[in-house]
Amino acid sequence: MSSRILIAWPLAVSGFLPPQCDGTPWPPDESGGVAGESSETGGTASATGGTANQTGGSATGGASTGGNDGDPEDPANEPVLGCDAGVRPEHGTSETLPWERLYWPEFVTGVSANGEVVLGYTTVWDLVTDDYLRRPVVTDGSDWQTVVPEAVSTKAVINCDGTVVAGGYDRLHGFIKRAGHAPVILIGKGNWATEPSGISADGTRVVGNLAYRGDTWNGFGMDPVVWTDLGVASYLWPKEPRMALHITFDGGLIAGLTDHCNYPAAAANCGVQEHLFTSTGRPNETIYPGAPAKLMSSDGSTFADTRLVPQPNGMQPLSFARIYRPSSGLTEVACPPDDPCEVVDISSRGNILLLNARRPLVWTKRHGLRVLRHVLVEDGANLPFHSFSVTAMSDDGLVIVGHGYPLNPVNLEDAPLPDGPRPWSAFRITLSRHAYE
Repeated sequence: MSSRILIAWPLAVSGFLPPQCDGTPWPPDESGGVAGESSETGGTASATGGTANQTGGSATGGASTGGNDGDPEDPANEPVLGCDAGVRPEHGTSETLPWERLYWPEFVTGVSANGEVVLGYTTVWDLVTDDYLRRPVVTDGSDWQTVVPEAVSTKAVINCDGTVVAGGYDRLHGFIKRAGHAPVILIGKGNWATEPSGISADGTRVVGNLAYRGDTWNGFGMDPVVWTDLGVASYLWPKEPRMALHITFDGGLIAGLTDHCNYPAAAANCGVQEHLFTSTGRPNETIYPGAPAKLMSSDGSTFADTRLVPQPNGMQPLSFARIYRPSSGLTEVACPPDDPCEVVDISSRGNILLLNARRPLVWTKRHGLRVLRHVLVEDGANLPFHSFSVTAMSDDGLVIVGHGYPLNPVNLEDAPLPDGPRPWSAFRITLSRHAYE
């Protein structure tokens, strides 16, 4: 039995209606915010959380760093922002997460910032639709629990302590689910679907997009939206072309991509490089040309992604981890030439990166790139797998989740069915506070 706190996810309450179902027009009107509401910021995150503006400036602005003690560039001091950190052992430990023996094992997609709750999805065969369904699930190390029984989605985000999850409900709608409460359904309409992509530490603010899912346009559109935990929605301005991806732990700063191919009217600009934007609400937006936007640290100070450089004659591409701080510029870190890497997560202040590769890696500002398995062994964590991949880590970089493979991953297509050995097992590693020293 897990020593961690069990998070209860009760079934949805029948007949629950979120605020959007009261007849309020949707999508929000063109003046900003939900129709009938007036807000200078269009309902976006409070302007106290950052000071980015059209003339430039730090993306962190006035965002609180919450427990920022010691050297801010020391990975050993990387804090959990917005909630209490989980217990960290004297030596590293590893655990294999439960396997419910559904059609396939649970697939891990994330972990709460404090490392206590693991987020994933499970795949089941639905007799009604005669198709596979993927449902968001969570675990604290004990049995997996379904977040919202009716939800069918692989995309979800989880808040700092694991008590709030937001994600896709079905093809058009999204949801926000707080433990112990009925889910709030984020209503899509027509061909516009709600897609949450980021959540504040306390779960009261969710950022995402209204995505156009019709077949009358080439491609699809994205309108960035901010929801409260009650489901009240507002556009982030300017609307287009933007794709909102992240929100800081305090809800004060939103970041994403300027997407020049969102709309048919912008087709002539397709191929133009997408740029990072940060915003604290109208008109406080800053654009950073060519900067990475895939990942953002919880404090909004650091952004990261991966750059691939194709090589001739079918050779492996060269890969570089890109780390961007508006205060100091862009840094590129070369991955091993024979092992292309992909940045998958970033710590609260951007001093630790988690990278997937044939041999997963970890980067710290102090030590540079290191093979993750070596770090685990040095810290006393034994990972009993032939090979493994990583998916996410906690704010302090000390809890890492992923999948372990008893066989070589290239043979997964030949993996046995559930009555035989597992094709993979989800795991969680918890490192000591001295692991990156």
